[in-house]
Amino acid sequence: MGKAAAGAAEVFRNAFKDLYAQAGRPKQIGLIALVRQKRPDLTLKAQTLNGWVTGHSLPSQWVITEILITHLQSVAEAIGSCRPEGQPNWKAMYDGAQEELRLTRQLRPDARKRGASVLVLDNETHPAAALLDDGRQPALGPLGRSHLNEMLSAAGFGEAVDRWTIPRLQTLSVRSLSADPALIELLRSSVDDFIITLKTASFVQELIPQAVTTKLMREALRLPGVLPDEAVLALRTLNDHLEWIALHTPGSTLGLRRRLARFVLKLYVGVDPGMDLDYKPLRCWARDIDALAEVNDAIEDVRDQADGRAVLIVSLHGSVAGDWPESVLAWFVFDGSADTPRVLRCEPTRSAMEAAIHDHLDWADMLADGAGVRLSRVEVAIPTGLLLRWRPEEAAVSGRMIVAYDVVTRWGDRMKTNTRNARNRLRSLRTSEPLSWVDWLSRQRTTDLKEVRRMTVAGRLNRAVALDFHPTGGEELLRTLLNDSPILLWPDADMVVSDAACRIVEACWPEVPLWLADAYRARLAGDYSDLAGWRAVWDDDTWLDLCRRFAGNSEDPTAEG
Repeated sequence: MGKAAAGAAEVFRNAFKDLYAQAGRPKQIGLIALVRQKRPDLTLKAQTLNGWVTGHSLPSQWVITEILITHLQSVAEAIGSCRPEGQPNWKAMYDGAQEELRLTRQLRPDARKRGASVLVLDNETHPAAALLDDGRQPALGPLGRSHLNEMLSAAGFGEAVDRWTIPRLQTLSVRSLSADPALIELLRSSVDDFIITLKTASFVQELIPQAVTTKLMREALRLPGVLPDEAVLALRTLNDHLEWIALHTPGSTLGLRRRLARFVLKLYVGVDPGMDLDYKPLRCWARDIDALAEVNDAIEDVRDQADGRAVLIVSLHGSVAGDWPESVLAWFVFDGSADTPRVLRCEPTRSAMEAAIHDHLDWADMLADGAGVRLSRVEVAIPTGLLLRWRPEEAAVSGRMIVAYDVVTRWGDRMKTNTRNARNRLRSLRTSEPLSWVDWLSRQRTTDLKEVRRMTVAGRLNRAVALDFHPTGGEELLRTLLNDSPILLWPDADMVVSDAACRIVEACWPEVPLWLADAYRARLAGDYSDLAGWRAVWDDDTWLDLCRRFAGNSEDPTAEG
């Protein structure tokens, strides 16, 4: 028998998917932003758009679909991958697909009476049926529930299910293939994926609940070179993160298992880098989701990399009056412990300073190799006079430093100040949950330095501080603010500071330094984002403790012996 002709819905889905490919598969976050710009009253979710452009689901609103088609056509024509006269009648195709979907749903009850293929909850025959309504069972969060109910609706399942537990998912059976085969296959795969995510959520919540923090989950989700979008930054719960992974991991369930294994291992060692990687329950979870090989691979990666355990701190505090320093200090920090600093003398030039940093990097890499870990982060403490003149991530040390390492800026002059106020501010930020993490200052509020000092002394600036303008020639303003604040942000001189650019900073909290490193790397590759336009001094506990110890030591390590 020949292959059955494709229905109207399948024809439209395939045509839309092909148009997206002809347009060069533009970033989906950009398409979402385009729809928001054209129609602020409408919402297009990331997982919904992904279903459309991959041909897995049918667009449900013509007004959004028309915006996307018009844009994709113009892009495809501009790059020469299609011609205007070769485009189909999209509105007629869309109407035909929607009519086919409406008739399919209308006929579904009669089809059920005839014993045709349907999707059912086979509660009577499944051994776990008695657990379906047990409110103690872990259930899908809003991301997974919305996605699964949307697919079931398209397949004619009927009313949405409020609680998708593992037993309920296991009792969801697909009989034959009267619905669209592509949709049925996607549904099978999604059910399998969500069962795996729920088993993973149970493992994490029961055995490493201390890992369920915003900071650790964001760091575990982070992929090098991938910038955060609004959908990622809106994730809150453990289920949100796991279901986002399930919905955004291309390929088979094997790919999901591999991604989940790395996510869970990062959470696991994030709690304590020295935790036992041969933890028996970890292997039991791996066997339960049929991911023993993937978890073993992730364990080996953790042992090989040990990200975060080895850090190089470089200080340029020997700079005088904003000139290039005559000495560069460095500490190798392993598991939070720093030894005696290494000192290198250099000529007071940029090239000589960067050569000294390069030498320190070689030294730290060698120490990290000896400890069986990988040096992944370089922290550069920059004095006020150089903060507006030099970008550490662009230091030319055998290529840009940011390409191989996460580069974080600390305040070099902290070595010469009392750290008490900065430590108290950092402690307050870490233990409180303010409505906003940042005190935003405009140019108008900072023209009078005496008033700025009064604000800091009076405690009116009790969060991180951010300027919404570039402080050209404003070294004294930076010094005044940094004296009490461990965190200060400001935009590049050529950056247009929009509300969205400010929101992205707070949305990335508290992992702003890591996201900035990713954004700087992407900028070097030609992919500019609002996040890449921000500069930040970000002092942490390790740096503040080093500065306190240094200030209490009468012997300057840069002094001649």
